[in-house]
Amino acid sequence: MIQEILEYYFDKKVSDLLAQLVTKKEFKESLSIKLDNKTFREYEKMIASDRTQELKNFKYEEQLYKLERNFLNYVTKEDQESAMRDKVSHQMMDDLKDQVEKMRSINVSMEETIG
Repeated sequence: MIQEILEYYFDKKVSDLLAQLVTKKEFKESLSIKLDNKTFREYEKMIASDRTQELKNFKYEEQLYKLERNFLNYVTKEDQESAMRDKVSHQMMDDLKDQVEKMRSINVSMEETIG
């Protein structure tokens, strides 16, 4: 009788413990679903990050395009310097300085005659 009581308690403890555990087959089945779900979530994250990267790239390309279009309105320094040399030479500047000096001298002489 004591043997039966011990077996009963032992069976009860073991069955309670076994009730909390699952078999390898059940574990793999439930884990495979989670892995599929996890794989899908990772795929979703990858697609979302690709889309955001594509949007960023599109914005960068748009800004570069606008900059390139705006560059057409500007002149390089070399072009500006060569154009300025063609427009105004040193000889022309010297002539203009001489004319200003002549006008000053005429102005001073006219002030002396008036005054």
